[in-house]
Amino acid sequence: MDISVLTAGGSGTVLAANGKTDIAISIDVDIGTGRLSTAAEGGTAGGGFVLSSARTIVANIQAGTSACIVTSGTGYTASITGNVTGGTGGSSAHGVRVASAMTLNVTGNVAGGGSSSRHGIYISDAGAVVSVTGNVSGGSSGTDANGIKNDSSANLTVSNGNLIFTASGSAVTGACLYNPGSSNYVQFAKTGGGSNKFGIEPSAGDLRYGVTCGSTTGTLTLPPTRKVCRGVAYGAGGTETAGTLSPNKLGGKQ
Repeated sequence: MDISVLTAGGSGTVLAANGKTDIAISIDVDIGTGRLSTAAEGGTAGGGFVLSSARTIVANIQAGTSACIVTSGTGYTASITGNVTGGTGGSSAHGVRVASAMTLNVTGNVAGGGSSSRHGIYISDAGAVVSVTGNVSGGSSGTDANGIKNDSSANLTVSNGNLIFTASGSAVTGACLYNPGSSNYVQFAKTGGGSNKFGIEPSAGDLRYGVTCGSTTGTLTLPPTRKVCRGVAYGAGGTETAGTLSPNKLGGKQ
């Protein structure tokens, strides 16, 4: 079966496998906020889509009781713009299973599923190259429900997103290069509930002089209040303190 058989009604459309297996993604797909899904969606759960050539997919990817997208074939680059989420049933209900030596670029958030060992992205081929730009989080229920599981020596990179480790799964397992943005953080679930967040170290120029944070010692100095015009706020958050300088109205002398 070919995905072109399914009727796409624009943004918000749900393209459900409806139990049909090996549905070929033979064309680019753009359904905006819609989704490709192997959940029941009012029909039959299961089935799945196969990606075997360079395609651009603009849609969310939602696994149900089976893997939503499985890759095959080698030497091509495909992209997904949308969120990728693992499923709740079936031992291989991953959002995307990268099972071949291809390149996959994902722009969107990736999350583990709602049952054990259901991953957002599962990488089983060592020759794959996977790049994710967005947040990656563990699952919502069960155990070992990871956002991304690199089960090989594949080249995996996560950029400009938070890594959120939940009580049900890790953000990432296996080898991964993490390139966070300046406001990104890594979050871990705490025993008994709650979480801890850890941000990246600030640069020396953004840290007060003499203050140490990790391996960085600050070099930032602020002018004294007497050298800043009265009422002008500055410092941490832009409101830490305010200037007291009152220039002479005649000639601007102090």
